[in-house]
Amino acid sequence: MGATPSLGPPSRVNSMARKPGEQVRPQAERVRLCVPASTSNLGPGFDCLGLALSLHNVFIFEPAPEVSVVVKLHGCDDHDGQMVAEGRRNLVWQSADEVFRRTGARVNGLKITMNLAVPLARGLGSSATAIIAGVAGANLLLGSPLSDGEVFGLIVDLEGHPDNVAASYYGGLTAAMICKRTPHLIRYDVPPDIRIVAAIPDYPLSTEKARAALPKEVPLSDAVHNLARTPFVIEALRNGALENLALAMDDRLHEPYRIALLRNGRAIRKAALAAGAAGVAISGAGPTMIAFCHEPTAKAIAEAMTAQLKGGRVEVLGVDKKGLRATVRK
Repeated sequence: MGATPSLGPPSRVNSMARKPGEQVRPQAERVRLCVPASTSNLGPGFDCLGLALSLHNVFIFEPAPEVSVVVKLHGCDDHDGQMVAEGRRNLVWQSADEVFRRTGARVNGLKITMNLAVPLARGLGSSATAIIAGVAGANLLLGSPLSDGEVFGLIVDLEGHPDNVAASYYGGLTAAMICKRTPHLIRYDVPPDIRIVAAIPDYPLSTEKARAALPKEVPLSDAVHNLARTPFVIEALRNGALENLALAMDDRLHEPYRIALLRNGRAIRKAALAAGAAGVAISGAGPTMIAFCHEPTAKAIAEAMTAQLKGGRVEVLGVDKKGLRATVRK
């Protein structure tokens, strides 16, 4: 188990990176970033827990006269590609442009090549990968005028909540919070034989629609219910003892209200548990559902979930321990 230090406020620029009055310009001719997908909440850890997954989007930045976005699909369908905005409306560019604005950099254009394997609007952190790539890629392109803490702080600032971005940025299992606009997190390693079986439907579900389904207030007993179970989820995943995960993943704050938005969601959960899953949860805002198990039972669980999934695909994934990877060519 490891804990990160407190991270600095997202708006502060690293004054040691450049001299006063010095113009920030691109220092690299190519930046390549590999960002893992993530699942969040993990049942009771609403807007707090995140887990990086062995499914990745790859982004390549190259300075150019104008903003252009090239999309290549790897496992995603054409509908996912159609959901990616072009030019300056693209989330990756908008995130990168925030770095350019805050550092005073003069960057008029950028060629962004996106190799997408994480389906959009499925509860697997696709927007988190885009924001991470935009902020981290722009910072590396400029020669890293922002510190690591400032980069992560800006990422959280743009995403609005830290659960998915913490896991995708740092890898492994993360518990994150925001205090006085500053993100804080704890990172945990997960045993290598843990598998996450993801039932990914062929339809999207926006975070906005999923959040609109939630009540404005919840009973105190439901809040206590979730608080009591969240540490058990962390410990089960940290040490690989999954025996009590089904009890620990019993959520009362969001899943009871969102399950109706998922086609055959209850049947998928029931089938996964019957096939040997230690615990089942809605991944993020949905509609993907995830089942946790050890490697030997993953195939049977995948087959059971596939039988109940009305369109889409089921993937058996591991935990990504590394988080963001980047290479820079100058």
